[in-house]
Amino acid sequence: MRKARLEGIFDPLRGPPKGEKFDHAKWQIKQLCRATEITLALVCAGGLLGACFSGSAEKLPTPNRTLSNGQMADRLITSGIAQNDRGNLALARRDYQKAIALAPKNYVAEYDLGVTEALLGNAPASEAAYARAIVLYPSYRSALYNLAILETGPNPTRSLVLYSELLRIDPRDPNVLFNLGMLLVSMGRASEGRSDLESAITILPSLRTRVPKTIVLSP
Repeated sequence: MRKARLEGIFDPLRGPPKGEKFDHAKWQIKQLCRATEITLALVCAGGLLGACFSGSAEKLPTPNRTLSNGQMADRLITSGIAQNDRGNLALARRDYQKAIALAPKNYVAEYDLGVTEALLGNAPASEAAYARAIVLYPSYRSALYNLAILETGPNPTRSLVLYSELLRIDPRDPNVLFNLGMLLVSMGRASEGRSDLESAITILPSLRTRVPKTIVLSP
């Protein structure tokens, strides 16, 4: 398993952008909190940065005259959320995979699968699910952000690209600016990194407390 260390990375525990299909941001905030802890553990060990109900498995629903594949996929996603809430992560993963089989272009199912895989400690599978969600919806901020965190240790160059894309979408996102700044410092681009950190702190002053003492910023 690939491991590295993240210290100080700030996770806003965000849900998907407003207006996206199948809005369950409250659940994603709750689950992302748990997923981030495991994600950081997966990439933690070296010194890079300063930042559901239980039940038996069920058969894949058969299309019928009343529900479309998309509607059945949404029901499976709802079931997956319930499974996740009960801690039945393997069953949640099963539901998301069934939803994707029914609706291959459902980026929400791919994103939720990515969160669940992270909770299960499967970093490569989580990365793959987030990447598929991004292919389906290139501006999916939650997937871009989570993937950027996962890639910080094993593939910082890709993480840099992902953070840059997030800033293209929202140039004043303090959390993205902060993580990008920490990443740049870790890559030896200290001047650029400090600039992004200071920009993040200007927007959200509380982030200053997360800056390691080894990084000296303007007062």
